[in-house]
Amino acid sequence: VAYLGTGLHLSCTGILCTPQARAARASLRLVPLERLLLETDSPDQAPGGGRNEPARVVEMLAMAEAIRGEALEDAIVSNARSLGIYRPLPAENP
Repeated sequence: VAYLGTGLHLSCTGILCTPQARAARASLRLVPLERLLLETDSPDQAPGGGRNEPARVVEMLAMAEAIRGEALEDAIVSNARSLGIYRPLPAENP
């Protein structure tokens, strides 16, 4: 979270979905919405174990929303688009 003063965006991975991730969850609550991103870090850090893949980002989104107590999808998609890194899932309409 100390990096927020530098203007960087911060990204969370599937580690959020593990009960031991208390520090990561606490940090997530401090990141301003306009600087928050999610990533799968495939094939590592899968929510709930197993192999990770981009489609599992929806699990991370659900956990991040539960942790923060607010809807995040629109803001995260907007942040990723503004940085030129948004990649829709095949089932989405770009």
